[in-house]
Amino acid sequence: MDSPLVRNNLKELIIRERSMLEYRHGIKVNLIEIKSKVASYCGTSTNNIDMIYKEYSATSMYIALKLAEYFKCRVEDIFYIDED
Repeated sequence: MDSPLVRNNLKELIIRERSMLEYRHGIKVNLIEIKSKVASYCGTSTNNIDMIYKEYSATSMYIALKLAEYFKCRVEDIFYIDED
């Protein structure tokens, strides 16, 4: 039996954040700008956020909590276990 995978909804949250900013300010916002802002808030690199975003890498509990704080949601709203 394979181990279950930890998946995330970070991509959807970052895209939603970009859409809200574009709507509010009436300008195009690059995904890299959002990832950079999130990384700065979490105290990590943009590359680390990108690796989580693409599901190439898991994350620490600290970063998971900071992401939940940034997006004003629960950790379970971002990360979930895929047992299939």
